[in-house]
Amino acid sequence: MNSILSKTMQVLAMGLLVTVFLGGCASKSKTPDTSKKTVDASNMERSGSLIFEGRAYNLIAGGTWGDGVLTYKGKQYKFKAKSIGAGYAVGVKDVNVKGVVYDLKNVNDFAGTYWGVKAVGTLFVGAGAANIQNSNGVVLSMKSTGKGVAVDVAPGLSRVVIELVK
Repeated sequence: MNSILSKTMQVLAMGLLVTVFLGGCASKSKTPDTSKKTVDASNMERSGSLIFEGRAYNLIAGGTWGDGVLTYKGKQYKFKAKSIGAGYAVGVKDVNVKGVVYDLKNVNDFAGTYWGVKAVGTLFVGAGAANIQNSNGVVLSMKSTGKGVAVDVAPGLSRVVIELVK
């Protein structure tokens, strides 16, 4: 029993070190003003929609990678997205996201780094929500579902990088 507890403590310590490292890396990039706790999309123009499928890996710190489709002005555009974050999370899960895109004036403004607040809860099956915004003023209001061998409760700042696939 002590061996299992010792291994668990080692894994948690490693996760904490990775979290601190990622936090240090994130502070070197342009971060948003976090005094605003949420992005309010209520007065914004609906521009399109998105779907995304990916996989999340977490051990305190973790990330999600996958592919999606943006629907904008009747056309579909493929994109890749990845996120890096920290929270109380352990495990692997498949993630499906559906969202609304606001204030997109040009399809090229969709790509970039988005910041915002997220809330996620998973115990084998879960759900989450996030409103995130990039430097072009584009806002994504997303709802996600997740399924897998994962336990997480991860409210906090979210960083997502999106790249259009040509």
